[in-house]
Amino acid sequence: MEIIIENLSKNFEKKQVLQNINFSFEGGKIYGLLGRNGAGKTTLFNCVNQDIKADSGKFYIKKENTQRELDPEDIGYVVSTPTVPEFLTAREFLKFFTEVNAHRITDLKPLDEYFESVSIAYDDRDRLLKDYSHGMKNKMQMLTNTITKPNLILLD
Repeated sequence: MEIIIENLSKNFEKKQVLQNINFSFEGGKIYGLLGRNGAGKTTLFNCVNQDIKADSGKFYIKKENTQRELDPEDIGYVVSTPTVPEFLTAREFLKFFTEVNAHRITDLKPLDEYFESVSIAYDDRDRLLKDYSHGMKNKMQMLTNTITKPNLILLD
């Protein structure tokens, strides 16, 4: 499997941030994007995730002899500033998440098994997410992405 970005460009008013980006990412590999602040890494992720509209370009998945457009359910995105429902406990959130995404989860496990996979202590599982540290909130974001097993996970 490959994730392919073809001719991606994005401008913000007169500032060209991305210009004719072409790249293919081979399945099962980890890639890192390096660049200074403002270089366009987050803009690239936001275009791929369809959070912002690209000015040009397309994204698709190529498997064996077939090719199709990248669908939002193909993508998991862990943003740099974690966004979790702070009024819920971690357990409530994970329960809600697995129920809402049941159609995408191929091998549902007990909730505690998921928490153990990212080393969230038993006592922390019933704490409000608002009381979690930045890193713990990021763990929760990453956990939700690993549960649904998207074809692509973007880590900003």
